[in-house]
Amino acid sequence: GKNDRALAESETTGFVKILINQKKKIIGAHIVAPRAGEMIREWQLAISKKMKLSDIAQSTYIYPTFGEASKWAASTYFGPKLFNPKVKKWLARVWGYRGR
Repeated sequence: GKNDRALAESETTGFVKILINQKKKIIGAHIVAPRAGEMIREWQLAISKKMKLSDIAQSTYIYPTFGEASKWAASTYFGPKLFNPKVKKWLARVWGYRGR
């Protein structure tokens, strides 16, 4: 997805990858991006507190921050379940969403 902070700082290369178990509990995360060291702490906390992916997806983030990429990554899991084809097409055009 597009991250406005990354765009503003011309640092748009990177990704957030999340590993979950069958109960939607977060069991791992990888971040390859500018500020990855600052962004990974959220995932360490989520794993240690046995949080669900929906806890991150529903979080509120300060705008604009690189950390919003974590929320976007968590939210993309739920996209196929929540959005009809018309909304998915709009997400692909506006946010670069490609589904799971």
